[in-house]
Amino acid sequence: MKHRRISRTCAVMAGSAVVALDAAGITFQNANAIDDVPQCTVRTPTASAAGKLATAFGYDLGGDAGRGTVKT
Repeated sequence: MKHRRISRTCAVMAGSAVVALDAAGITFQNANAIDDVPQCTVRTPTASAAGKLATAFGYDLGGDAGRGTVKT
């Protein structure tokens, strides 16, 4: 097996790829460093709010949705 030389351009490209991967790793680790944002909570809608939401979805979807009719 022969020893093959790597051109300077290929070596620079490989080195820059390693640096870019390291920088991305450090950036992604620190992306969610601040945790003082209030967390969202799941709320259960009331019966009247759920009915209004269902009616709104029915009108937005069109067709028979939201009319409350059942085809037999």
